[in-house]
Amino acid sequence: SDGTCTVSPAMNNGPLVVDDNAAYLWWKIADGTETTITVTPNATTDTAVTVAEFSGVVTTSVVDGQNSTTISNTSGTTTDPTTITTTTNGALIVAIAALGRTPGSVDPLPTGLAWSNSVTARVNANTGSTSSSFARQYVNQGDLIQAAAGGISTVATWTNPMLNRQHLIIAFKAAATGTDAPAGVATGAGAASDGVAQDSPSAPATTGTG
Repeated sequence: SDGTCTVSPAMNNGPLVVDDNAAYLWWKIADGTETTITVTPNATTDTAVTVAEFSGVVTTSVVDGQNSTTISNTSGTTTDPTTITTTTNGALIVAIAALGRTPGSVDPLPTGLAWSNSVTARVNANTGSTSSSFARQYVNQGDLIQAAAGGISTVATWTNPMLNRQHLIIAFKAAATGTDAPAGVATGAGAASDGVAQDSPSAPATTGTG
């Protein structure tokens, strides 16, 4: 089974997958006091974490759809498509590729990850090339402002295969006024922030901060 994770400060649960690899997305409406986000696994495990902040989203009834897909213990260089259908124009779409375990103990981690359907890859994190094959982790966060409500599907592709390939997607409703900020840019009080972590069991533990 997979190790599970908790996050501090307290956040809302987004989509998650607990498979041969585990992937989580948390979000909250920031109050301006958040300086560090800490993800704690409940067992000895490598953990890769990204954190992003956005402005221009509503502060109540925030989520406009979420979904996930998973591929477990099968070598490949793509996620399965993940689809949601939004109900409001201008939604912020956040997509996560959470990848675990290289096929061999000395195989390289993913490079050149890109998203389909105009989702922009923003930030990634990994546990490095010295971890064992079982533990090595890579996570990438992408986003898109969806002009008109409706269905949206995206796929991540990259170079260098991984065995466990989890894909999370969530939509946040746009406020009546305001602008979006690229992932990784701090926008202060009132911004919506999201953090995603992935983990696998039986490896040295690390803690992610944002």
